[in-house]
Amino acid sequence: MKVNASFSMMLVVGVVMGGCSEPIRAETPQQLLKHSLAALRVPELEIAYRRHPETCSIGRSSDQQWSVTCEGVPLHFYREISLCDPGPPKRCGPPPATYTDCRTFYWNVDGRGNPTGWFGGHRFESIAADCTPKGTLASDRAYMTNNGITPVPEEILDYWGTYTGKPRPAK
Repeated sequence: MKVNASFSMMLVVGVVMGGCSEPIRAETPQQLLKHSLAALRVPELEIAYRRHPETCSIGRSSDQQWSVTCEGVPLHFYREISLCDPGPPKRCGPPPATYTDCRTFYWNVDGRGNPTGWFGGHRFESIAADCTPKGTLASDRAYMTNNGITPVPEEILDYWGTYTGKPRPAK
């Protein structure tokens, strides 16, 4: 018994002195995923996951770290987009119905739910991707309205004239 008691005491002292006194906040992979989503601070991704949990998956990578992937997230579903001709005069309106902005997000997660990017320096990586929506724009907007979630505002200045048909020099 003496060996076990002193071993336990050494373990407690080692953890406290090692700076690991912060308790582990998550007990399941899904809790790790939820904690990491909040830490990313990408509101559109949080809304997508809240509405469609199957949007993101978590698993162990080859180096035994937790790894998260959220594929083809239609960010434009969760944004209030204003498409602007930068002018002068500046004029804004809704984007065309064909406008999409879809991304796939990747990140690793430590045991406390903190996200770390695959290539260091960033909390996550993302790439443009084909849309793989889990619902429709109308159903997701209705869900947001019913749950008091406001779309994330975004203003796009169309200097190239891609949508407005009026290219402008960038200033």
